[in-house]
Amino acid sequence: VDRFLEEKTSIKTQTIEDCQAHLAKIKTLEEDLSDVKERLEELSEECFQHLEERSVELRAEHGELKFEMEAMKKDVQKTKSRLKLLDEDMQNAKVDLRYLREDLDVCRNDLEQKLSDT
Repeated sequence: VDRFLEEKTSIKTQTIEDCQAHLAKIKTLEEDLSDVKERLEELSEECFQHLEERSVELRAEHGELKFEMEAMKKDVQKTKSRLKLLDEDMQNAKVDLRYLREDLDVCRNDLEQKLSDT
């Protein structure tokens, strides 16, 4: 009976020691998990801050590009206006050239007439 009780006590003692070892491992794992969770929260915050900064940069770049695009649109409109004025000037020059040709024809005819009269 004593031997049986000793074995039972030994088994209980071993079981208690095993449980305490497992509890110590669980506590270590919980601490490690807490550290990992804390680090993940830090990384998450860093990522969020980086995304916010990048978002601000992209909005600024977008604004600059939009401003440049508006300036280019204005330049295109000015160029179109200049081209229209140049086209009008060219049409007027063609009319002037036609009148000059007519005047030249009249002068040539007058000169030929005068030469033939003499």
